[in-house]
Amino acid sequence: MPLPLKKEVNFMKILHTGDLHLCSPMLNMGDKAQNRKNELLETFSNIIRIAQQENVDAILFAGDLFENVNPDADTLRYVVHSFEKIRNIKIFIVLGNHDYSLDIKFPENVYLYSNYIEKVSVGNADIYGVSFDEEHCPRCIIEGFSADNEDRINILLVHGDVQNKSNYNPLPVEVIKYSKMDYIALGHVHSHNGFETAGSTTYAYCGIPEGRAFDECGEKGVIIAEVGKGYVDGKFVPVCSRKYICKSTDVSNIEDNLQIAQKIISELDGTENAYRVTLVGVKKTFVDVNFIKEYIEKDFYYIEVEDETEEYSDDEYSLKNLFVKNCHNENALKYGLAALRGEKVIIE
Repeated sequence: MPLPLKKEVNFMKILHTGDLHLCSPMLNMGDKAQNRKNELLETFSNIIRIAQQENVDAILFAGDLFENVNPDADTLRYVVHSFEKIRNIKIFIVLGNHDYSLDIKFPENVYLYSNYIEKVSVGNADIYGVSFDEEHCPRCIIEGFSADNEDRINILLVHGDVQNKSNYNPLPVEVIKYSKMDYIALGHVHSHNGFETAGSTTYAYCGIPEGRAFDECGEKGVIIAEVGKGYVDGKFVPVCSRKYICKSTDVSNIEDNLQIAQKIISELDGTENAYRVTLVGVKKTFVDVNFIKEYIEKDFYYIEVEDETEEYSDDEYSLKNLFVKNCHNENALKYGLAALRGEKVIIE
């Protein structure tokens, strides 16, 4: 017997999230590690709050809710208690490559999928899901799967890589297309890059809701979507407490470290974020990274400064000096100087 929706409508409203990695040690943040661990839990609470505000029918967690298979007891209690407070919202969870063997008793409004494809019917929607059962999964765990009833709203919750080969559940586009899902809620990739389609199926990564390091830069959030038969109306909603931001600062022709520090400050957006600033250009002074960092960090939550400047040449007509003088694009300057050094250039 299908579970009833809260309202009689021809779509299901969901909050799609995943990859929270609760209990991440955050050791890269030094003395702010514990604060950042606490902020991960605050972001989790923010997600619960948004689900209530948006009046969603269900929250979908697309794997790696926890950083490992043995999360600490306090975090587990916090999560369970948070779920208990929203018993009017159905919660669906699959396990990813980090929390693949999680064994926990959740409240009745929570459904944890096993390592084979299962279906839960909610009103006029069928929500399918499948969990990892080990850390590595080089086979596609949904290969050959398709909807039982194409007349219903069909949603799939799965953790994996949209590519042909991967150690983390490869998901070829043809498999996605064959599934006949209306929406596939994906986890594993830590960035949201919009909504894609394969045949009649819309699929998307929600991305990580809270960055944890400088390989998880930018705005992070969740997806709110109305999923109907043959359509998805979705939006990305930012939820992160802080952003990790990598930035290059051209210090060419600056002859004083104080001026370098002041230029960096003028170019940064928000003191609450975590920054990695890379100094580039042709320097005219000894760059004292420690002085620059100490001058800046008192006014910012977290900052790293790296020196990748070039040595100054008295020959104003050298190729390097002419390039720096005439290049006015930050990224072009960075990649151009790398090319002049003979390095392999990879455009990010």
